[in-house]
Amino acid sequence: RLCYLINCLTTFQLIDSGTQNNQIISENYIRELKRFQPNNSFTVNAKVLFENIFPINERQNVQWCIASEKLPCNIQIKYQTMDSNYDTHELFCKTKVSIDKHVLQGEFETQGAGQLIIVINNETFQAPRTLWYRIMQTPLSTSHLFHGIFNMFYQQYYTPPIRTIKEGELSQLLDKVFTFIDNLLNGTVSLRDMADLKAVFCNKNIHVREEVKKLFTNRSTDEITTRKRSSIVNTTMNSPTEKEIEQVCEWLQIYQYYSHINIIINCIETFDILPVDNDDQLIGHLKRLCDENCSLKEITRTYEIVKRQFQNLSSQHLQLIKTALECSNVVQMMKKSDLYSSHGRRRFQELRDNLTTQFQLQERNNMILNSWIIAYALCEPFVLKANNFEEFVNRIAGLSNFEENSLNHMQ
Repeated sequence: RLCYLINCLTTFQLIDSGTQNNQIISENYIRELKRFQPNNSFTVNAKVLFENIFPINERQNVQWCIASEKLPCNIQIKYQTMDSNYDTHELFCKTKVSIDKHVLQGEFETQGAGQLIIVINNETFQAPRTLWYRIMQTPLSTSHLFHGIFNMFYQQYYTPPIRTIKEGELSQLLDKVFTFIDNLLNGTVSLRDMADLKAVFCNKNIHVREEVKKLFTNRSTDEITTRKRSSIVNTTMNSPTEKEIEQVCEWLQIYQYYSHINIIINCIETFDILPVDNDDQLIGHLKRLCDENCSLKEITRTYEIVKRQFQNLSSQHLQLIKTALECSNVVQMMKKSDLYSSHGRRRFQELRDNLTTQFQLQERNNMILNSWIIAYALCEPFVLKANNFEEFVNRIAGLSNFEENSLNHMQ
């Protein structure tokens, strides 16, 4: 069970070898990429076979997308490991793929570092191809919730300085940890017992569904038999139903929103987002939410208002709010520059276009410009005034398709 939680059993896992998403139109996708990642393109000349190589770090979930401006393409996508064997995994290979119509996307997970190779075979075509891509690398989930729960119990029983834990002590500690996890999955744990986990939900980009599926992995029916120096857990493997997973996801999603309430309110007050004469009773109501005696399964009823107000926010949106607060000087700089008025937007577009041309062959300046463009888009909801709390939340939710790494540009 522990090995599954720390995700160390499979070196490479193909999740999606490459499919065209009919819901994502290439033209719209490219337009958005030009806004957020204007340098993510390359051109393949006529009668040329071109390879574009992208380094991939170790222990990553990799999501890749590719689209063409006008014409279909012959495409091969493969992943090559950097270990001693240099194993190559072919992910996708087809001719005349209509990525000028709909985006091609795929996903895989790798434990080892390597390189993603995009091969465009244009040898039989008379016209060049311009392609736009997005490669999102997300560190493989280290199960932040498990780490948080483990640390919570570790700190209860072992005080600094840290010492080596004996095998029997580790076994007892894991028994307590997995008992707590099973109670969490059953919804019987109280919010008060989860108080130390609030920091985990705030400081880590918790993807609730992924975390829940990991915690459900090899969930056991514990029959703890105490022996002389250790306790042995006899486990019966139970596969959770989709309904069980969805139920726990709902509980923890609401708890994640609940953990961010003070951060969101602090953000609104710091950036003076609501009008001075605004008397938003909702904010006052959210400030008074403090019932931690209810169990996790009761959170849907007790904190129904939290779910209703924040249901369109993802974990990345919550991290964006937290990052904006931590990087308030960046937001204030954008506000003072007056780049979001009608005149300011025109000025920004002109400046962006001029600098993009000017820095085309200057890698360092180009990176700085790219960070500025991304930060400009992400700062907008914190610069503009909102008529009420709901309008502010909707503006945040309206930011879509930004990567977790995009927050680094604000930092």
